[in-house]
Amino acid sequence: MGKRTKLGLILTLDENWIGGTYYILNLIHALNTLNDEDKPHIVILSNLVSDFEMAKETGYPYLSYKNPNHYKRNLFEKLINSFIRIFTRKNIIDKRINNKDIDFLFPAYDGDLFERISNKIYWFPDFQHIRYPEYFDEQELVNRNKSLDKIITSNNPLILSSKDAYNDLKKTNKDIKCPVYIIPFAVTHQDFSECNIEDLKTKYDINDNYFIVCNQFWKHKNHMLIFKAISELKESGYTDFQIVFTGKENDRRNPGYYDELLQYIKEEKIDDYVKILGLIPRKEQLTLIKFSKSIIQPSLFEGWSTIVEDAKAINKHIIVSDIPVHKEQLQGNYSFFNHYNTDGLKKLIIKLNHEPIENHEYDYNKNIQQFGKQFINILND
Repeated sequence: MGKRTKLGLILTLDENWIGGTYYILNLIHALNTLNDEDKPHIVILSNLVSDFEMAKETGYPYLSYKNPNHYKRNLFEKLINSFIRIFTRKNIIDKRINNKDIDFLFPAYDGDLFERISNKIYWFPDFQHIRYPEYFDEQELVNRNKSLDKIITSNNPLILSSKDAYNDLKKTNKDIKCPVYIIPFAVTHQDFSECNIEDLKTKYDINDNYFIVCNQFWKHKNHMLIFKAISELKESGYTDFQIVFTGKENDRRNPGYYDELLQYIKEEKIDDYVKILGLIPRKEQLTLIKFSKSIIQPSLFEGWSTIVEDAKAINKHIIVSDIPVHKEQLQGNYSFFNHYNTDGLKKLIIKLNHEPIENHEYDYNKNIQQFGKQFINILND
C-alpha cells in the first residue's frame, strides 16, 4: 500500500467541555473500524503527553505525538534568522508544524501555531450563539462570529453534526463558500462490565428507583425544569423516585447559575430526591445509565447530543426534550416532553418508574462505522 495519510488531531482533556474531548476520542474509535489500508496515521497534537496516553487507550494502531508548542529556536538559529530577515523579511528557520508533519488538521483553528498547514478541516459543534445569544457575553459573541466568518469564506471543509445545525447556519449566513459536510458522530464505549451497580449505589447513596441526567450544569441544559418537576411531584405526594445528576458543576458563562440551582433545591426541600455526583469516571457513569429507570435529557439546545448517543449505544430508553435535533437523532426507545413545561416530564417519571420498558434493539456498530467512513471520505475528496 502507499504512504498513510497523516491526520493531525487536536486533543485536550477539558473537564469544562468534556464533550469536545469525547468527540475526538470517538472519532479515533470510528476510524479504527475502517479497513487497515484505509486507516490514516493519526498525529495527536497536544501540549501534554497525558493526552496522547489517553488516545493510546483507544487501541488505534497508527498513532504518534507532537507538541505544537515545541518550535522554539536556539540562539544560533535565532541569529541566522535575524541576519536573513535583513534581506528577505522572512525567517529561514521555522520549526512550526507544517505540511511535512501532517497532511490534514482537525478540528482546525486559525492561529500562528498552525499557520503553515494548508489542508484544514473545521468543526463547529453547534450554533448556540445564534439561537441563544443571551447566554454569551458580547466579546464571546464577537469572537465566535469572527471565527465563523473566516471558516465559511474559506475553501476548507466544515463539518457539522446535524441538519438542525446546518439550518441555523443558513439562517444567518447566506454566503457560505466552504464545503459543508453533515456527519453525525457516534460514541464508542469502553468496557464497563466490571463495574458493579450495587457497589455504585452504596458508594453514591443511590436508591433503586432512580433516573439519571448526564449534562454539565450549563444554563441551556435546562436542569431547573427537572428540579421544578421534582418539587411539584413532592407537593402532590409522589415521592418514590430519585434523580441522579452527573457532570461538571459550573457554567463559565453564567458563574452563579449552579448556586441558584442549589438554592432552589434547599428552598424547596427536595434534597432527598436529588443526588448530584459531579464529574465521575466514565465507566461508573455508563453503569449508572444502564441500570437507571431511564435517562432524562431536558436540554433546550444541542448540536448533536452525546447522552442521546449513549442511550442509543446501550439501547436505553430516554426521556427527552422535544427539540428538533433530538427528533433528528432518535429512531426508537424515547419519550418526548415539552421542554418548557413540567407536566409531560412528571407524567413520564411516574409512568416509567412503574411500568416495564421494552426497548427496541438495533446494531449501533453501524453508526460507529458510518462515522468513520464519512470522515475519511472528506480526506479522500
